[in-house]
Amino acid sequence: MTNARKTNGQERAPIGRPGPGDGNNAHPRRRAVARALAVLALAVPVLAGPAALPVATGHATEQKPNVPRFASLRHAKANMRVGPGTKYPISWVYRRRGLPVEILRDYGIWRYLRDPWGTRGWMHVRNLTGKRTALITGRLHVLRAEPSDTAAPVVRVEPTVIGELERCQGAWCRLGVGGHTG
Repeated sequence: MTNARKTNGQERAPIGRPGPGDGNNAHPRRRAVARALAVLALAVPVLAGPAALPVATGHATEQKPNVPRFASLRHAKANMRVGPGTKYPISWVYRRRGLPVEILRDYGIWRYLRDPWGTRGWMHVRNLTGKRTALITGRLHVLRAEPSDTAAPVVRVEPTVIGELERCQGAWCRLGVGGHTG
């Protein structure tokens, strides 16, 4: 029993070395052909164009959306990192669910994005949602019943409030904030 480990009464081949019947004992030419076929299978969708590439979101396979695009934070706490992976250090910790962000680039399950203040970094896709939100900035704003300066006011909204965008018509957008819509 050389170079093998015994775990729970069973022998296992050491990690990194092929064992009997694991399929890695094939002839080198067969392995090369298998690798070439795998590369070809991955290349066919790429040659068909970016719209043909599926994106796994955890729910269903969807077509890859265009970038840049807008999204918002799914959770009350989300980490922004300096690179696309958990091995990269955290640059910011966001504590605002619904905070709008702009996705600038996709890299597997990581998104390179920009927050409302211009900070850029990487975030895991599970921290984001496609829900469109808006951050009130600058001064006190009035949400109105209709898209007109003379329409009846519905509610006054202070800076830093986040609302959900429902739809936009020209320069006017319908926003939902705390049970009020205007």
